[in-house]
Amino acid sequence: MSFIINDLHLIARRGPFTGLMFSENAPKCSSTQAKVFGCYEKELEEVIHRSIQKNYEYVINVGCAEGYYAIGFALQMRNCQVFAFDIDPNQMQIFYETAILNRVSDRIQFHQYFTPDFITNNCPDGKKLFFCDCEGAELDIITDQFLWENPNMDHIVETHDFVGQPISDILEKRFQNHGYKVHKIKSISDDERALMFHVPELMDYDFEKKRDIIKEYRPCTMTWLYCTKEI
Repeated sequence: MSFIINDLHLIARRGPFTGLMFSENAPKCSSTQAKVFGCYEKELEEVIHRSIQKNYEYVINVGCAEGYYAIGFALQMRNCQVFAFDIDPNQMQIFYETAILNRVSDRIQFHQYFTPDFITNNCPDGKKLFFCDCEGAELDIITDQFLWENPNMDHIVETHDFVGQPISDILEKRFQNHGYKVHKIKSISDDERALMFHVPELMDYDFEKKRDIIKEYRPCTMTWLYCTKEI
């Protein structure tokens, strides 16, 4: 991968989390340059903006990695409490470094393992967003029981069908059975991202170099489910 952010300030220059500051250790994490330039998971930008406008009291982020979404939401929603989970303990130091840089460490927590009763025990009232990117485990987490116990929580879920199951179809039906309106969003390929998005800092680079700088290393086209009970 080509790194050019060593010569730039590690701050998101555009996108839904404009102004988000990254830890100096962030280059070790995936897609940091795409996040800095504002084109990371661009397909979600409208949904992220819509979520920020809802001003949730709680965000539960399962599969938080170094904290891009968890800390980004905390930065944009000043009254929001964020609970972030990742089974990789090596992410915790970078996560808290980033939280401190963005002055949200008092409203954010990192935990290694998520269990469904965490929400009942820690987020009893108020508007909630469940943001899930957990490499296939979403099918085991978002069960009928889970949806029944959290009837009014909004969801943004990346589904990982490539693990061998039609997870997106199964979860879509589960959400619909619990009264959710489901919006399916497809990921943008690395080729499309390099062609579609104007990144001023990369104007002098050719297509292949630009693609290499902002690629996301996805194994295939992914599907996101955005689920709410709003009409």
